[in-house]
Amino acid sequence: MGHYSKLLRHIVEQGILPREARILIGVSGGSDSMALLALLQEGAQKNGWKLTVAHLDHGLRGKASAADARWVKAECKQRGIKVHSRRVDVAATAKGKPGLSVEMAARQLRYQFYTELVKRHKYDCVALGHTQDDQAETVLLNLLRGTGSDGLSGMETMVRRDGLLIVRPLLSVPKKELIEYLHRRGLEWREDTTNSDPSFMRNRVRAELLPLLSARFNPQMVNVLSRTATNLRHEKSVLRETIAADLMKCIREGRVLDLVALRKLSESKQVLVVRYWLQEQCQKGPSTPSASDVTQVLSLCATSSGSAESSLGWGTARRTYDRLLFLPMHSDNRADRHNDDIIQLEKPGITPLQNFSVTIAVEQAKGFGREPAYGMGIWPVSAYLSARYIGRDRLSVRAWRPGDRFHPVGGRRRKVQDIFTDNKISRDLRHLIPLIVCREEILWIPGHRIAAAAAVESAEAKSWRMQIEANA
Repeated sequence: MGHYSKLLRHIVEQGILPREARILIGVSGGSDSMALLALLQEGAQKNGWKLTVAHLDHGLRGKASAADARWVKAECKQRGIKVHSRRVDVAATAKGKPGLSVEMAARQLRYQFYTELVKRHKYDCVALGHTQDDQAETVLLNLLRGTGSDGLSGMETMVRRDGLLIVRPLLSVPKKELIEYLHRRGLEWREDTTNSDPSFMRNRVRAELLPLLSARFNPQMVNVLSRTATNLRHEKSVLRETIAADLMKCIREGRVLDLVALRKLSESKQVLVVRYWLQEQCQKGPSTPSASDVTQVLSLCATSSGSAESSLGWGTARRTYDRLLFLPMHSDNRADRHNDDIIQLEKPGITPLQNFSVTIAVEQAKGFGREPAYGMGIWPVSAYLSARYIGRDRLSVRAWRPGDRFHPVGGRRRKVQDIFTDNKISRDLRHLIPLIVCREEILWIPGHRIAAAAAVESAEAKSWRMQIEANA
C-alpha cells in the first residue's frame, strides 16, 4: 500500500469496502462525491472493486441541475464508468406531503433510487461522500431540532437501512483535504448553488453557525463535533443493548407496539423505547427521529380510548386502543392514489405483498376460530373463510377503490369508504389496507369483518385460514 495516496490508504484500512465488491457510488458532481469517485477508481484495480455511478437530478435548479447531470454522465463516460441517472421533482414531492421538507423529500428520493438500483443490479453497497464537515453539521442540526444521543452520534461509517448497505469512507476526512486532493490531481467538480441558499437550515449551519463557533470558541470545532459523535456512537451501542430487552417486552406483533407493556416501564425508558421503535420501523425516514417526533408518539401512547394518529412528515403513527402501528410514507403516497393491481394469493401458500408491506399465509382448516383483531392496519390478524363458498376460484388482494361496497357478517351492505371513515382510517392510509377478494367480491377487510356470504357454515365445515403479518 506504499504507493497509495494518504486518503486512499485511509479508505482501504477501514476495511468497509471488501475486495471484489460491486460498489454503487452516489455522485452529485460536487467536490466530495467527485473526490470519492476518483479515490475509489484509483484503488479499483488493486482491490478488484467494480464501480458504477448513480446520479439523481432533483429538478430544483432547472437548466443548471440538468447541466450537472450531463456533466456527470460525460465525466463517467470519459472514465469508462457506467452511470445510472434519473430526474425527479423534489419540490412537487415535498408539496404533496404535509410536513415533509424539501431537504427530507430529496433525501427520501435519493435513497429510494439507490435501493432500486441495488435490488435490480445486485450491488454490494452504496458509497457516499459525506465528510467530517458533514458530520459536524449533522450533529449541530440534530441538536438544534432537539435530540438525544442518537441524533448527537451523527452518521455511521457503515450502516444497513431497509436492506441497503451504506458506507461513508470519508466521514472522518475534513472537506479541505478533499479539495486539496482534487487540486493536486487537476480534477474538476460542479458547484451547487442551492448549497448557499439560506432558506435551508443546513446551509445556515454551514455558512453561519459553524464558522462562528470556530472563530469565537474553538478553531477545531468541526473535529471536536465529529469526535463527540464517534464517542456517543460507542455509548449508544451499549445503551441499545440495555433498551433492547425492554423493547422486546413491548413488541407483540410485527410492527405493533403494546402500550400496556410500555406503560409499565419508567418514563425515561418509555422515551428510549419509543425512539428505538421509531428507528426500527421507519427505514425510509430520517436516520434519527427528532425529539418532536418522539413527543408526538408518546402523547398517542398516553391514552387507550378509541383511535388516533399523528403524522410525522415521514410516516404516520396510528394508535388503536392499546396498540400502536407505524406506517411508513411511500414515495407515491397521495390522498387520491388508487392501486389497481390485483395480486393472486397462493392457496394454500405464502404470498409476500410489497405494496402493503405484509405477507399473507393461506392454509386449509376445519371450522373457524375467534382470534383477536386490534383494528385495521394492525398486524398480525387472522380470519376463516368458507372453502365451499370460494370453491376452485382464486383468492386475490387489492387496494380499496372508490365505489367499493361490503356486506359483513351481522351487518348491512355499506360503502367501504364509510367503513374506513367509521374506523378513523384517513384517506392517505386507505390504500395500505389489503382487501381480500374472490370473483370481484370483497370477502374480508382485515381488522374489521368477513363477508356474510363467506362465513364458515359450521365447526366441521372446510375453511381457509388466512393470516396477515407485517413484513420484517
